[in-house]
Amino acid sequence: VLRARRVARRAREDDHGHDQSQLLQGFSKPKWIKFQIKVANETERAHGVMHVVRELCPGWEALTDSQLEIVVLQGGITNQLYMVKQADGSDAVLVRIYGKNTEVLIDREEEQIVFHILSEKGFGPRLYGLFENGRVEGFIPSVGV
Repeated sequence: VLRARRVARRAREDDHGHDQSQLLQGFSKPKWIKFQIKVANETERAHGVMHVVRELCPGWEALTDSQLEIVVLQGGITNQLYMVKQADGSDAVLVRIYGKNTEVLIDREEEQIVFHILSEKGFGPRLYGLFENGRVEGFIPSVGV
C-alpha cells in the first residue's frame, strides 16, 4: 500500500513533462473510456451504467438490458454505488460514480492509481476500468454489520 501511494504521489507531482507510464513500471495501464454517466435522472443514469459495464467488462459487451439487472446499493458516503449483475446470477460488478465535487476532498488520481496497483497485486476487487466520473470494479458479496 505504501509503495502504491508513493507511486501515485510521484505521478501526480510529475509536472515536468516526464512519461508518467515509467512510474507505473511493472503494472498494466488501466482501461479507460471517455464517457461520463449523467446522474440527473434515473433513466440516463441506468443507461450510462449499462454502457460502461458493456464497454469495460470483457464478455459483457453483447448482453442485452434484459440480461442485466441494476441494484442500487446503500452506504456510499461520497459515491453512488450500483451492482450490475447478470440475470442468470453468473457474475456481478460494482459501478462507482464519484459524487459531485468530491475531488475537492479526495485526490481521485491518487485513488485510481492506488486502487489499480492493489487490484493487480490481488489486494481487493478487480479493476475493470475507469470512466470520466467513476470506475467499474469487481463485486465482492458481503453482509453489512
